Amino acid sequence: MILYYSERSIYADIFVHALGFFLPHEVRLFSFEQSDINVISLLIIDGSELHPMRLDKILRQYRDVHNVIYLSDGVCHDRRVTVQLPLNVSAYQVSEVAKMLLTCDRPQNKNLFNSNEEQLFNGLIQGWSNRKIARGQGLALSTVKYNLQNIYAKLGVDNRTQAALKLRDIAL
Repeated sequence: MILYYSERSIYADIFVHALGFFLPHEVRLFSFEQSDINVISLLIIDGSELHPMRLDKILRQYRDVHNVIYLSDGVCHDRRVTVQLPLNVSAYQVSEVAKMLLTCDRPQNKNLFNSNEEQLFNGLIQGWSNRKIARGQGLALSTVKYNLQNIYAKLGVDNRTQAALKLRDIAL
């Protein structure tokens, strides 16, 4: 089940209906009285008009949900948030990210990476370009590209977005 939280009730109804159209999962509006926390595979939070303490309360209550999409134009530094998207994103775009989160296999540990690959994790998670990662680490651009290809292969992904999501999941 996918749970959606928004302080904007009219918008929330429309968004949940649209998400239900694009996703093969049940999508429900958020409730603090939610009884079946164990069946929630994804939490989507609309961050507009949401106080940070309210966000913390929601994330604490649903701490066992490992996939959290946070919609906000501000910056969220909470490590419990898996993906942050802008507020003006469409239901279709959110559904595509949700599908990717729900189908990604999580790596069991980080020991499968060498130290050269581990140097690139932060830049990859932050969404930096290869050139910016190379400058930040004092590496050649070709070295960054080579190590990123190794990371993708070890994670079993095809692109940097999927790699960043998996790396963030294992909290490297």
